[in-house]
Amino acid sequence: MPHFTEVVSALADKVKNSVVSAVSRFFPLKQASPSAETRKVKIEPETKLEGRFGIRDLRRHGEKIIISPGLHIAAVCDSFGRIIIYDVHRSIAIRMFKGYREAEIGFIQIEESTTRDTSMSLLSRKSALFLVIHAPKRQLVEIWGCQQGARVAAFNVSKNSRLIYLEHYTLGWASSGSNSSKLSQYKQCILLEENGEIKTFQIPFHLIL
Repeated sequence: MPHFTEVVSALADKVKNSVVSAVSRFFPLKQASPSAETRKVKIEPETKLEGRFGIRDLRRHGEKIIISPGLHIAAVCDSFGRIIIYDVHRSIAIRMFKGYREAEIGFIQIEESTTRDTSMSLLSRKSALFLVIHAPKRQLVEIWGCQQGARVAAFNVSKNSRLIYLEHYTLGWASSGSNSSKLSQYKQCILLEENGEIKTFQIPFHLIL
């Protein structure tokens, strides 16, 4: 009799476990929530980054900044409607444009043509850097030789046009100096017109001379 009782008890436990397993597959049982100590995530202390240099002006506030292909020239638009060109390596301002409130800006780097000497290597080819300025209040786009050059072009645009400067390209490739030979394959600046039309800029190298 005791032996029969043990068999029945074992069979009942087996049936119970099978039923619980089947039910849990269709109606997942609520798991106990982890304790507050288990959920607590350790927060690492922040790392402070110190600026290498800065240009302080109590009255002027920078509103946007862009970096040129090659990473050696930066342009800053400030709250006074000015565009200031900085030499990043020397940490000095080298040029200023005035009267461009809410301006949109971008750089275009043009490489010297190799039609005269096809054997000219990519490293020995000269390049010219131009600054494109969109003044929305005047509905005007201007193109300037960046550091010392004169204005080489100016044309009117629609009221709600946008100038878009493309600093990164396929798979995050940045316009760094080591990849400057690739710039001709990509559009560095585009103009998005009010009607959705996209326009690009074609600037001859000789305009910088």
